[in-house]
Amino acid sequence: MWINLLARWTGFGWLAAVLWAVAYFPPPVPRVRGDHTDEEILQRSLRACPMCLEEIKVEARRCRHCGADVGQVSA
Repeated sequence: MWINLLARWTGFGWLAAVLWAVAYFPPPVPRVRGDHTDEEILQRSLRACPMCLEEIKVEARRCRHCGADVGQVSA
C-alpha cells in the first residue's frame, strides 16, 4: 500500500476512471440498406419460439434455448 501511495499510482487510476466515466461515447447510428435499417431486417428474420418465447431464426426447426421442435413456418 505504501509503495502504491508513494508512487501515486492510485491517483492515476482514479483520474483515469473519472475521465472514462465522463467521456461521451455517441450511440451508434443505425445503417440503412435501401428503405430498411439493419434492426428492421434482423427483426424480420426472427420469430418467437412457441414454447419458451425466446427469439429464434425463421428457418429454425428446433429452438436453441429450450430444445423444442418448432417446425418451419410456411411463408
